[in-house]
Amino acid sequence: MEKLKIVIILLGLIWFSGCGYIKQSDYENYIGTWSEEGKSHESIIYEGGTEFSVEITSDNELNGYLYSQQEISGRFAEIDIICRIEDGECYYPFSDDGWGNSGILYIQFETNVIKISVQDFVMGESNTSGFGIDRTYILSKEEANQNSTEYDGEQKEQLLQ
Repeated sequence: MEKLKIVIILLGLIWFSGCGYIKQSDYENYIGTWSEEGKSHESIIYEGGTEFSVEITSDNELNGYLYSQQEISGRFAEIDIICRIEDGECYYPFSDDGWGNSGILYIQFETNVIKISVQDFVMGESNTSGFGIDRTYILSKEEANQNSTEYDGEQKEQLLQ
C-alpha cells in the first residue's frame, strides 16, 4: 500500500510538471528575435511582417519590442515593452504604437512559440489608415538563415537604406 502511494505521488508530480507552466529558469530559452513564420528581420523589412525582440533578466523581467511592418505601404508600428513574466505570461499596457492606438499586450510563453494577443484595443482618433498592432500574433524563433530570401543587388541596396 505504501508503494502505491509513492507511485501515485510520483505520477502526480510528473503530470503537474508537464501542464504548460514554464519554469523560471526556462525563460532564457526565449531570448532572441521571434517572428511570424520565423522570418528574418531583412525579410520583414522587404516583405512585411511582425517581429518580437526579447531580452530577459535573471528576475524574469522582459525587455523588448514588438515591431510590425506592412508590405506594400511600408507603414510600421512599434511598441517598447518592459514587464515581469509570471507563470509563463505577462501583460503590458501600451498607449501609442506609433499610430496613436492603445491596448494591452497579453504575452504567453508556450513551447517553442510566443503568442501575443492585443486586448482592449482602441484605435487612435487620428489613425485614418487603420494600421497598427491590433491582433493576435503567433511567433516562432528566428533562426539564422531560416526562411531567408535571396535578394539581387538592387534589392539589397534598398534594404540597407
